[in-house]
Amino acid sequence: MIVDPVKKGNELNITEVFPLPDVSLPEVKRCLPLVPGRRLGIAILEGPVLDMVLHSLGLIERDVIQPLHPQRIAGIMKAIVAAFESPQEHTHIHVSKLAYELLLELSLSCQPRYPQSIDKALSYMESRLSGQLSSDQICRHVGLSATHFNRLFRAHLGTSPINYFTRQKLAWARHLLSETALSIKEIATMIGYDDPLYFSAQFKKREKICPRLFRQRKNQ
Repeated sequence: MIVDPVKKGNELNITEVFPLPDVSLPEVKRCLPLVPGRRLGIAILEGPVLDMVLHSLGLIERDVIQPLHPQRIAGIMKAIVAAFESPQEHTHIHVSKLAYELLLELSLSCQPRYPQSIDKALSYMESRLSGQLSSDQICRHVGLSATHFNRLFRAHLGTSPINYFTRQKLAWARHLLSETALSIKEIATMIGYDDPLYFSAQFKKREKICPRLFRQRKNQ
């Protein structure tokens, strides 16, 4: 993908993002418009489940995305660059998480505009995929009663906040199973499950396949 940044004061905003599926880096560079004084950023995302993730997030047929929260996109991009500039033992895992957060943020930008409370809740859940959240915690964060917020959330997204949160966690788990050599136990811990057996049960319940077999099929 190509990102078009605009600097405002000391802040860097991403004004437009152009997803370019199945295009190599040399091809991307040839497509870049030659605009004097503009610096366009390039992010290459690869992996066996990328198409599935793009489909699930509604990004597969998008030509251009105008970020709902440009500073968040810029912050994620900066974090990715910083991770590569100062690599640590598990940098690839950290970058994998950031890449998923980037796609999730772009997905939120493509969805219909939600009330402020729902937008705030989605961002809150996105930032806490590696932990656990209760419905009460989410409601307290947005400042609404559980009854009112759950009804509002379901009306706009067709599911409960916790079910949405779990779906996003398991989507990240699919990414980790396909892109890393982490054990099932390590992946369970990374997405906030203390018990790997419970994680496997939740994964199989929703994906209709256990994590081990999912990994085997993706790596064939």
